[in-house]
Amino acid sequence: MSNHVTVLDQLLVVSLNINIWSGRKKLTREDLRLPDGTLPPDEDIISLGSKKIADPEKINELETLRRAAHRACANVGIKFLGGYGTPEAKLQAVVAELDEIGQKFNAARQELIANYDDLTLGWIEKHPAWEEILRKAITPVEVVEKRTKFDFTVYQVGAPAGINLPEAMVTGKVAGLADQLLEEIADEARDLMDRSVLVRQDQTITQRALGAIRRMRDKMDGLSFLAGWVTPLVEELDQIMGTMPKQGSINGSEYRHLLSMLMVLQSPEQARQLGEGIASRDDMYPEILLLGTVAPATAAPVVVTSSVEDADTTHEELMEVIPPEVLVHSTENVVPQMSFDNGDYDY
Repeated sequence: MSNHVTVLDQLLVVSLNINIWSGRKKLTREDLRLPDGTLPPDEDIISLGSKKIADPEKINELETLRRAAHRACANVGIKFLGGYGTPEAKLQAVVAELDEIGQKFNAARQELIANYDDLTLGWIEKHPAWEEILRKAITPVEVVEKRTKFDFTVYQVGAPAGINLPEAMVTGKVAGLADQLLEEIADEARDLMDRSVLVRQDQTITQRALGAIRRMRDKMDGLSFLAGWVTPLVEELDQIMGTMPKQGSINGSEYRHLLSMLMVLQSPEQARQLGEGIASRDDMYPEILLLGTVAPATAAPVVVTSSVEDADTTHEELMEVIPPEVLVHSTENVVPQMSFDNGDYDY
């Protein structure tokens, strides 16, 4: 169990405990009574939702801060045991950010409580036809105050001192941490592709999108102790990021390199294969940007030329443009096609 204990020694769990009063109450059949006194069907036939008893805009600020707290943890950690497994080296920065968010949350909470009467009565004035129903549904301010809070806990997971636990008790959770990291990176990469890459007609990647890729890189780097192949994957990404311009949009060969890497990262299996391939590479083979390794061609060399003609291209169509097996399995038969006229590398 020593390897697993080593991993756990470097990982702390940040557990968020953030509750927000929803400003809603369950909708009842009586709320929907028709003018003739007829009630709607019972819940065996229909499913009743909820009714808003206060202006939701006044509660959204708290919800925004809750999401910010989860994002602060997710930027550096992975979901683990109901919280976020966070590298020890990043803990102080996370705690400082959560403290700042917590102060803003508590200030918004105090404002909510102080203005609660105006909040609920103003909502009734805005919807006079529903005054009776809304007045009956008002929640006492003391309950709202109790239900709205911001807190977090940091703890470390480990075997009890002096007790030899069976390997299986720890193996399952620890062995899946690296897989969890890849799954979360894949989700972020797919979201970035859909939100900021494929939607662009000009086949460019913005500096803002590049910042999101840097956050993915930093997350993998901070959790590189989870598996030996994570660091080589980070180093490969560093090589690509190092060629990116500091200002302006990314296009041309840099765009193709970055797009190809994003396609790898959105597949946990391919990302792992790339990392493992680089980790096991013989030192005699030089590194190239992306596509893993240049190795002796035991089969006919494969030359990949990437181009995306249509900005509405789907993931499936992109995978046909740049086949994933070529991107990852480059340790056997991929060689770069170099154009020395303009300095670009064409794959």
